[in-house]
Amino acid sequence: MQLRKGAEFTGTGFGLFLCLLTAAGCDVTGTAGAVHPEGRALLIEEEPSGARGVLEVKSALQEADDPSEPVELLLYGTVGGVEGFVWEPDRAVFTVMDAELGDVGHSHGAGHDADNCPFCRANRKKALEATAQIRMVDRAGQVMSIDARTLLGLSEGQTVVVRGRGYIGSLGNLVVDGEGLYVRPRVNR
Repeated sequence: MQLRKGAEFTGTGFGLFLCLLTAAGCDVTGTAGAVHPEGRALLIEEEPSGARGVLEVKSALQEADDPSEPVELLLYGTVGGVEGFVWEPDRAVFTVMDAELGDVGHSHGAGHDADNCPFCRANRKKALEATAQIRMVDRAGQVMSIDARTLLGLSEGQTVVVRGRGYIGSLGNLVVDGEGLYVRPRVNR
């Protein structure tokens, strides 16, 4: 199963769009912090076209003959996780959620028992289904041993596009061994 054929980049139109935003007084930023020298080689300068959301990619992989067989793909999502799990310390591993999912949380008063709240349980399950684990790998295919926040200057809430090889893991989760990453600029007014 092939989810992506070749690497196509959109450049001119998107670059012009960013220039117009900047000229209009908007602050356009990509990564949240400094990027480690080893991380610079992983960053993609222009957004690749053809990226798909977490739920779409996961569904396509689950329909494959062998969902555990890695396939080339482009995935986009928002850096974040369920119940605070986003980063794996000392490794370039983090989670992204389907960008189209939106806010699945809600609030209750003091003493609320989220484990017994049907709304909280349903939202947690929906969020888990829409989450992918991203593992940034080196040229040898090994997960890099630098925290992703340090390696790539990432922070929670950023939207990223990951180029890599994805598969359904043994627990039924979407796993992507990332070989490249594009950080969508944040536009602040």
